[in-house]
Amino acid sequence: MDNLRTFASLRGRLTFILIMLVLSACALVAGIALSVVEQEGRDSIGSQQFSLLSAAAEHLAADIDNKRMLLRTLAEGVVGGGVPAREEVQGLLERHAALRSQFDSVVVLDHGGRIVAGVLRKGRPALGEQRYDDRRYFRATLAQRRGVISEPVISKVTGKPLVVITEPVLDAQGRVVYILGGSIRLDHSSFFAKIRNLNPGERGYLFALTADGMILHHPNTARLLRNVRTEAGTPVPATLKALGGWEGWAQATAKNGTPAILTYKRMRGTGWIIGSVYPTEEAFHGIHIARETAWVDTAVVALLAGLAGWYLLRMVLSPLHQLRQAVAEVELGQRGIDAFDFKRDDEIGALARAFHSLSLKRRAAEVELARMAMTDALTGLRNRRSLDEALGAAYERVKRTRSTLAVAFLDIDHFKRINDTWGHETGDLVLQEFARRLTRAVRVTDAVFRLAGDEFVIIFEFADPAQGLDVAAAKVVQAMHAPFVIGGRELSVTTSMGVAAAHWNETDPKRIMAAADEALYEAKGAGRDRYQLRYPPARSLAPGIEAG
Repeated sequence: MDNLRTFASLRGRLTFILIMLVLSACALVAGIALSVVEQEGRDSIGSQQFSLLSAAAEHLAADIDNKRMLLRTLAEGVVGGGVPAREEVQGLLERHAALRSQFDSVVVLDHGGRIVAGVLRKGRPALGEQRYDDRRYFRATLAQRRGVISEPVISKVTGKPLVVITEPVLDAQGRVVYILGGSIRLDHSSFFAKIRNLNPGERGYLFALTADGMILHHPNTARLLRNVRTEAGTPVPATLKALGGWEGWAQATAKNGTPAILTYKRMRGTGWIIGSVYPTEEAFHGIHIARETAWVDTAVVALLAGLAGWYLLRMVLSPLHQLRQAVAEVELGQRGIDAFDFKRDDEIGALARAFHSLSLKRRAAEVELARMAMTDALTGLRNRRSLDEALGAAYERVKRTRSTLAVAFLDIDHFKRINDTWGHETGDLVLQEFARRLTRAVRVTDAVFRLAGDEFVIIFEFADPAQGLDVAAAKVVQAMHAPFVIGGRELSVTTSMGVAAAHWNETDPKRIMAAADEALYEAKGAGRDRYQLRYPPARSLAPGIEAG
């Protein structure tokens, strides 16, 4: 009876209504909050997988670059003192211990595709027993006189799947003497083993495809060298989309029928596609547990009801609110790893650490992308995009010091003739050597840029141009007079250079740039292989500013 009277009282009815309101509010708030957190969690896990896969793809691409550079260095060393005999070539291979660690086998082929020398991880291959002149990579290397990466092939000796990296050995006349070939086994390759520790979760795995769908790497070795378009079973739509050029992650069903996060990243250089399969049951396990736990906590808080219920609700949701706030601050770089409570061993703590790891990786990627956007990929110099910013900063410095700003435009004389005569690959090597000499010829305080093609810019800062601008310009022109040794050939390379200089209050950067461009054309008109100085017309000064 007392309980009935308590319930019938205003206090009881208000308490009951409050409990119902708390229950409804908790259910609504918990549902919205969990939906947002779950979606953010899925996006974060997918983005994290893509970041890890991108790192794996870049690691493999760098490894391919290292292997090609090793073969290229070896090829250059083979003909260092003339074309060697086969015994000398075999001895040279034996002395390069790094070959056995980088390749499953390295062979030297003659023009007929016969093995004249070679090394295996253990032992030597049989010389002359097999011919490889029917291999496309052999014919392509012979025809193009440059290294290639083969399509997946079956070894004639072991019957195992592999890919081959080639590099031609050229004599002094540029003729192919031998062809070096380094093979990488695909069935138990140490090449792909280097990223095996990046397998997602306990049941996830990585795989690799060629650009046309041939399987290079897979935990099921029976699928190697099969094409995903033609093998048994329906191809995964996300895989077909990746073969068309798409990169990213998707929540879909893998070919074995397992719901998973499928992630794809294309490797630079080879065009191979690195992919990963991360079962969603494992990937989202923490999110599912967090959701179930939150609903239980919500029901408990609602049953405790009333004012205490509202208070407890706020406490329950407080960790999630703090977590979201901490994630936002870490992403903005306002706080470090101390923003998260590492004493928590539950799903919230795991989710917090996952967000933190993702933000660190994304920040590093953004820094690298920003650096690449301001750098010329061929020469390593700063590019056109960074020129305006650097020129403005230099102008501000000379205004503060009341000194002189000088800008030089220069290009390579008859560079088109070099490209037309020796090819664009030689032209690129000339540009790289030109950039190296240019960097060495200027002071450490000067800034060097490559605009496009063979066009370069130098920013000089002088207290007085009479004290060294002529000397600096002459030094740059003189630095190019020594022959350029490119591919065993000596090329004569010169430069024409236009230099414009003005005191800080006499002109502005645009006038200096225009004057330097005009001076360059004057140098070309005067016969090239020289520099020409110009002083742009002084701008009118604002009232109250005196010329210094």
